[in-house]
Amino acid sequence: MLKEILEEIKIKKKNCLDIVKIEIDPMEITIHREQYKGLRMAEDIIRKNMNDGWIPVEERLPENAEDVIATLANGEGITLAWYDNDDWLSSIDADHIDVIAWMP
Repeated sequence: MLKEILEEIKIKKKNCLDIVKIEIDPMEITIHREQYKGLRMAEDIIRKNMNDGWIPVEERLPENAEDVIATLANGEGITLAWYDNDDWLSSIDADHIDVIAWMP
């Protein structure tokens, strides 16, 4: 659903730019530039709220011992991990890992 909205915003942004290129009236140019800015802000808000299937750990945790793809804190990367008895584990690191989001 959000991808379709972003596609529609993209089309409307292009229309605004096309009108600005051919418009002579300064007021119309200003109106379409402001519409373009508003569309960009809406696009940014939507993109910030898209997670592409990642589930924040604050929102929900996987079932115990379920293998998942995990995003590590501090930009350390992604790994195969599982959540078990209140702790995140990974075959790569025997110690506790700090997970911020996961995907089944």
